[in-house]
Amino acid sequence: MATASTIARPYAKAAFEYAKEQHAEKAWSTALDNLARLFENKEIQGLLHHPKLTQKELAEVLLEKSLNSLDASIQNFVKILAENSRLSLLPEISLAYEEHVAESQKVCQAILISAEQVDSNYIEQIKKALSKKLNQSVELETEIDESLIGGAIIKAGDLVIDGSVKGQLNRLAQELRK
Repeated sequence: MATASTIARPYAKAAFEYAKEQHAEKAWSTALDNLARLFENKEIQGLLHHPKLTQKELAEVLLEKSLNSLDASIQNFVKILAENSRLSLLPEISLAYEEHVAESQKVCQAILISAEQVDSNYIEQIKKALSKKLNQSVELETEIDESLIGGAIIKAGDLVIDGSVKGQLNRLAQELRK
């Protein structure tokens, strides 16, 4: 069975291509983000699974909650999602859309997960090295995960570099099991 993100990708791509053609990438980005945030609302979550509420009616609720600040093309996109029973995918569509925006701008979103706080000079060195390796600029977020024991993990798209002590111990354990 396909995952939500897999199903969301073609919708995000179509939205991105249309927005790019119309030179409205930012407007679509904002609108999709706002619509996705509506799904954090308990009332909307309850409506998603309400047996008597159709997807069309839910779309109308979403558009109403957006205070009709959405342009006609975005409203039509929401209606198409409703027709295909895909409204619940709006958060995933928004995320996938942002990936298309970042890719078109040659910006890679990366994350540095470390056992403890990392020095800002070291973060800059990692950003430069990743930029060179990926041939695009890198936006690097940091997270702390004390379970790593030491070292760090870098995730940039499909690239994962695991230099954590925990990762090394896991690889050693796998080798010993052979």
